[in-house]
Amino acid sequence: MSMAEIAELDLPHLAMEQDWFAADPAPQFAAARARHPWLATSIYGYVVTSFPAMRELVAMETKVLRTAYDEMVESMGALDTPWGTFQQHHILAANGADHERLRRVLAPAFTPRQANRHRPLMRAVISQLLDEWVPKGAFDFEEFASWFPITVMCRMIGASPEIIPSMRSSLEALGLSVSMDMRALAAMQDATVLMEDVCTKLVAERDARMIEADNAKRRATCAVRAHDTRDRVPVSILS
Repeated sequence: MSMAEIAELDLPHLAMEQDWFAADPAPQFAAARARHPWLATSIYGYVVTSFPAMRELVAMETKVLRTAYDEMVESMGALDTPWGTFQQHHILAANGADHERLRRVLAPAFTPRQANRHRPLMRAVISQLLDEWVPKGAFDFEEFASWFPITVMCRMIGASPEIIPSMRSSLEALGLSVSMDMRALAAMQDATVLMEDVCTKLVAERDARMIEADNAKRRATCAVRAHDTRDRVPVSILS
């Protein structure tokens, strides 16, 4: 028996563009999987509804698949915009050899050994955040969790957590990047501009600190050499 073409399949349809779908998508996915174990349609294209199927397809990425961030940006009418350009050039948008190269560079920083190196920092941040919640008499886990990873990352790169309040709304907006919701586009554009500005300033500040530290080492080295030279110069020359 020959394999059916995808267009010949009687696939369920997911109304992903509707607010009611976004409000509670889980039952819709369950109903879709009852009709087909791992595939559905939407106005955006075909939707893989099964995690195991996603894993198998991702493993085939370099051979037959690629990420479609460029098509997403085009369909959102966001070509040559700050958000659109960012979406087309981050690591998730890379394919083939470019993606493999970026993964090889970044993978060593995300091993269990590297994570264990930062456990004390993670525990310290959690303790600090919990201490801030105790006087409130109530606990919002979603808000608490939203502060934890970004605080840890700021500490890891030497940035002050004081910059977080100015970034939180932008991070929330960027989290909608693959929602295909045109109503979020303006916020995502503003968020991209703000985050690029924050990152540019952080890099500049870190470069300045490194240059100053290097200059301090050079001054200290010159002072030591001058002292050593003075010790070796005959007293008759120094007098």
